[in-house]
Amino acid sequence: MRKKLITGEQRRLTPAVFGFLLPNILGFLLFTLFPVVLSFVMAFTNWSLKPGVELEWVALRNFSDLMGMRGVGAESSLAICVAYCASAIVLVAALVFFLWARLTEWDGVRPAGSLLLGAGAGVVVLSLISGANHGYVLAGLIIMLLGVSGAAHGEQVWRAGRALVPAVIAVGCMALLWLLHDAMWNTFEPRDVRFWKFFYNTIYLMLGIPLNIAGSLGLALLLNEDLPSGATRRKIISLGLCLLSGAVTFVILWHLKSPDFGLIGFLLWVVAGLGLAFNVVSFRTLYYLPTFTSGVAVMILWKSLYNPQTGPINVGLAGLFPVDIDALPKWLSSYVW
Repeated sequence: MRKKLITGEQRRLTPAVFGFLLPNILGFLLFTLFPVVLSFVMAFTNWSLKPGVELEWVALRNFSDLMGMRGVGAESSLAICVAYCASAIVLVAALVFFLWARLTEWDGVRPAGSLLLGAGAGVVVLSLISGANHGYVLAGLIIMLLGVSGAAHGEQVWRAGRALVPAVIAVGCMALLWLLHDAMWNTFEPRDVRFWKFFYNTIYLMLGIPLNIAGSLGLALLLNEDLPSGATRRKIISLGLCLLSGAVTFVILWHLKSPDFGLIGFLLWVVAGLGLAFNVVSFRTLYYLPTFTSGVAVMILWKSLYNPQTGPINVGLAGLFPVDIDALPKWLSSYVW
């Protein structure tokens, strides 16, 4: 193969090319790479933005203060802390391996998923009964979702396989965490409670991204399938029953002093009745309504802003200048303006 040589024209244009790329390169170096590297280095020092504090290298002390534990009792056992943390790490690893087994079609995915589904449901029920932190309920729901993804795998048969290994390990770690919970948190406490609270809030809010994606995909699939159709008489009866159920729901919740929930319940029954009467086209119409109703809202707001008598523009001008509001521009009410 003959080696390609750079021509004189290409060599002459090279400075111009790098000149056009220079702003992006400098922006990346100054505003992305430099802050990341500086933050990483400062994480291992005692930097506190105070000019009187001498900069020192503290190695992993900052991370220990943030994520470390400290004993609060005379009988605090390091073995309990190690066992608890190790169980949590192994649990996460086992769930990741189960997800990998689900994606790579390992044998035994369906029984393993059923096992995780039952274990996750048990965590949710026990957490609600015992009044535990709602983080445990959230963790149980996530494990249930993983279990459903395996148990509902239609291409697998109900037989044992190697996918059961990470599921059994995960269930064992869950049981061990539940048994060690009281012993762990009665003898240890986090060094910085705020860090774990912020970390939990971040994870909780980030879950909205995959849930929104999954929910949008699920709605799209549902709107792509027609509902079972029936005779016209059956559709009318179904619509009437839904409207009656909505009215009963509204009356009950109204007497329970929850009119907002009553109205929401009534609207849900109305939507269900429209779906039974007009099939999936009614749901498609409802989901498409915000696309053009937002434009109507903007139009109404725009006209309100330029109202010559009550609009914020003329009211503001009348407050700034000593003139009568009738002497101000008529805006959209006048062909001159």
